[in-house]
Amino acid sequence: MNNSFIAVLVVLFNSQKEIQRLFNSLAIQSYKNFKIYIIDNSTLSIDLNNFVGQFGDIKITPSQDNIGFAKANNILAKQSMIDGCNYVLILNPDMELEYNSIEKLVELAATENTIGVVSSVLLYGHGNNNRNKIQLYGGQINFLKQQKKFLYANENIENTILPTKLVVDFVNGGSMLVKRELLEKIDLFDEAFFMYNDETDFAYRVKIAGYKTMVTSETKIWHHHNWSKENNISHYMMYYYMMRNRILFFKKHKLYLNLIIDITHQLLTLPIKVKWLSAIADLTLVKYYYLGLWRGLKGETGKANIDFNK
Repeated sequence: MNNSFIAVLVVLFNSQKEIQRLFNSLAIQSYKNFKIYIIDNSTLSIDLNNFVGQFGDIKITPSQDNIGFAKANNILAKQSMIDGCNYVLILNPDMELEYNSIEKLVELAATENTIGVVSSVLLYGHGNNNRNKIQLYGGQINFLKQQKKFLYANENIENTILPTKLVVDFVNGGSMLVKRELLEKIDLFDEAFFMYNDETDFAYRVKIAGYKTMVTSETKIWHHHNWSKENNISHYMMYYYMMRNRILFFKKHKLYLNLIIDITHQLLTLPIKVKWLSAIADLTLVKYYYLGLWRGLKGETGKANIDFNK
């Protein structure tokens, strides 16, 4: 069996309710040659002593502030590459891995030199009723227009025949294995994005560099994000950064005509957006959605100076 050294990168942000489940799933992995690297971006630090005892060799990097998903993962990736890792496995704290996940991801990545990024079928995990419901099996994207399609989304995995492996355009940024040699060529995330849509920019650079992104259905990962309307603060942050970084992507890659067309579309469809966003959370989400667009046009990067709790 491939015995590559895997660096598991975990960025925490007020993840007290999530971390135990993730670490329990890491503890039962059939593939054992991995080391966990952690940065805690939380407003209140999480006690990780129990996990250090459970895994023995965990590298914890302190953070005095929320430095964001992109920068934190970049720091951890550089540390792990110094330590000699062959792959980095980026995991959000709200993920839960099947027992063979690392094994199957490494197995697929090692089959071709041109494979740079791999992931699994990603299932909804929040609430027992959703554990067989597919969030995505990778996705397709028109990068020039940022039009995404989640493959097999919302299908029941027990009633769906998935390809064993599939070439896709992008995968969820919180559950992906990346080959070291790819990182040495194109780096990881653009820190200007802070969080959200940074994986779109990364996927675009992966494609330009001539590498494949692939998914395998031989293992499963569950995503335990709380998608309910009551989790409105999370929705505000997500849509603000997604829309701001959408604009930053167009500007970064000099897609100015596409930017003008996209902004025009966003304005013309305002009534539709109000109805859609209100159904996801409330009318305040409409404000953050369009504020993100405006701040992106103004050139804001990194962490936004916004208190989403107000």
